[in-house]
Amino acid sequence: MKKLVFVIPVYRGGGAEVVSDTLALGLQATGQYDVTILVQKTDPLFMDLARSRGLKIELLPDDLDYFRAGMSSVIGRRLREMEADVAVVTVAMPDKPEIIRKEAPDCRLLFHLHGKPLFEYGRIVDERCGRHPWPMDRLRRLRERITHVYRRHLGYEYKRVYDAVDGYVVLCESYRRDIEKILGLRSADSRVMAMYNPLPVTGADCGSRAEHGKTVLYVGRLSYVDKRPDRLLRIWAGVVPEFPDWCLKIVGDGPYREEMERMVHDLGIAGSVEFCGYAADPSPYYAEASILCLTSEFEGWGMVLAEGQRAGVWPVSFDMCAGVRELVGTDGTRGTLVSPYSEKKYARVLRALMSAPERIAALRPAMMASTDKYSAGEVIAGWDRYLERITARDISGRGS
Repeated sequence: MKKLVFVIPVYRGGGAEVVSDTLALGLQATGQYDVTILVQKTDPLFMDLARSRGLKIELLPDDLDYFRAGMSSVIGRRLREMEADVAVVTVAMPDKPEIIRKEAPDCRLLFHLHGKPLFEYGRIVDERCGRHPWPMDRLRRLRERITHVYRRHLGYEYKRVYDAVDGYVVLCESYRRDIEKILGLRSADSRVMAMYNPLPVTGADCGSRAEHGKTVLYVGRLSYVDKRPDRLLRIWAGVVPEFPDWCLKIVGDGPYREEMERMVHDLGIAGSVEFCGYAADPSPYYAEASILCLTSEFEGWGMVLAEGQRAGVWPVSFDMCAGVRELVGTDGTRGTLVSPYSEKKYARVLRALMSAPERIAALRPAMMASTDKYSAGEVIAGWDRYLERITARDISGRGS
């Protein structure tokens, strides 16, 4: 039995954690893997839930900065002590991944990028240019558009991680091509692998038997920088007066919830908006909804879109990345994409869908069938084959 370890810096019920849990449980169920999840920052609720499902969770020291070399040493030593065969570092790699390799030389090291390639770029530009008052801020942004200093530096960081690992996993083929371009790789020599995120195994699989009603749904973390649920509230305020018998249900929690509750009051839409809180299994909400809305600034994949499709809920999203484009499609048969970030266009789409539920009903069976390739069984089988190849590879040639 192979010893497989997932390393996750923050374990609080987000999308990357759900994906890692689904992979860990599925691979463990094959009987071929003894799986452990190493985490640094966590919420006892999610940790207890994971353990109740049969997952082994271990805590890394909380007094070390995850992005410093000291954490690489700690992780490497623990992998050596566990006699791990494979370690999958997900979301973010600690500094000096080569230290992990040195401390655990017999462990294959994989990095699982859960975001769009170079997703950090905009934040880095904002942070480094925003420190300076206008007009210096504008001048530095202009310099970046001309010289691409920050982009090149980020590319160097990606290359450093790639050189230190045995495999580099991304979310879709488009992202694989992007990473290979960033790193200057030829596909024939690349160690970059595209693997879909698996849909979690929940009651949402019963979508064909659901009664989809006059409910618009938001599922996700309530945070401003990435998810931008404020956009949805403004869109809803412009739409709901024409559809007084519809409601918006917001499933999720996070630091932006109080501000959203104030917005709902200020926009005068409190009677049509319900905050449902966090749900470990949102399938009951999918079962009663007809439309799922995503208004994020950026996403790596947008797993809620696939969850909604599987449950028969029509997804509407801004067209903000290749991952979302691959999930929703561009032909209008699996969902609707809206030009980023026009709230007026989004509102027009929502009105049209709410006015013609029979159109969603007609397309629902084919949309639901399109998610088969994201099923947990299909994706886990792919990971099993990939891990078999990785562990069979001559270790002396890795990272070269």
